[in-house]
Formats: sequence, C-alpha cells, structure tokens
Amino acid sequence: MAETDVLDGVPVGVELDTGTIQLEEATLVRLIQDLAPYAVGLSDVDPGDASLATAVSRTRDILERAYGQRLTFRGEDRAETGSRLTVTQRISQASGEITGVDAESIGRAVDIAVDQAAGEVREDGSVTGLRIRRIG
Repeated sequence: MAETDVLDGVPVGVELDTGTIQLEEATLVRLIQDLAPYAVGLSDVDPGDASLATAVSRTRDILERAYGQRLTFRGEDRAETGSRLTVTQRISQASGEITGVDAESIGRAVDIAVDQAAGEVREDGSVTGLRIRRIG
C-alpha cells in the first residue's frame, strides 16, 4: 500500500487479498470512475453529497476486506488504521472449505474477530474461523 497522509496511521503488515479484489473488480472499476474527479482535484468534495459518501464508504469496505484491517481517514471518529477487523459469515449449508480469515502473516497490532454460523456442514465441508501462518 502506498504511503499517504490521508490516513490517520500506517497500515500494519499489509498483504493484499487478491481474491477479494477479483470478486469486487467490477464494483471497484465503477467506484474508481465515480471517485476519480475528486482524487485528481477536478471536483470539490461536498460533505452533504450522499452518493459521494456512499461511494467512499463502499470503496473503503472493499479495501478493508482486501487488506484485512481498518483504513481510517485523519480526523475521523472511528477505530484507527490497522486496528480491528471483524468478519461475519452466515452460511446455511457449507460444502467445500469456508474460511473467515486466511492470512500468511499479520502484525501484532491487528485485532481480529471472526463470527461464523453454519446451519449444516456437509461431509465434504469445513468451516475455519481463522488461519494465520505467522503473527508479528
């Protein structure tokens, strides 16, 4: 992740989950098109623009999932960048492998919560809340 002074801190142990990006590719392309005029200074940000707020929020949601941590703008009243990641999964029928968080490594500062519920886990299915190979 590129360094920026827009966030309130530096993301920790940044590793991109390309699967999330692939799943959200079409949405990200649309959001980038919507936000580009603001990013390059062609349009002024109107704090009362609900559609702009929705586009920024949706973009952040996807990036937080892809990077596995909070991304908080300077001055925002929310958890700091790099902090708690919450994953919630509700599965009626699990077949194959379902994992809440699968990370090669995470920094010690990351606080992760996984909340999963599966109605039925089939014989060929498995539900794993958290799989991390290295912490710190």
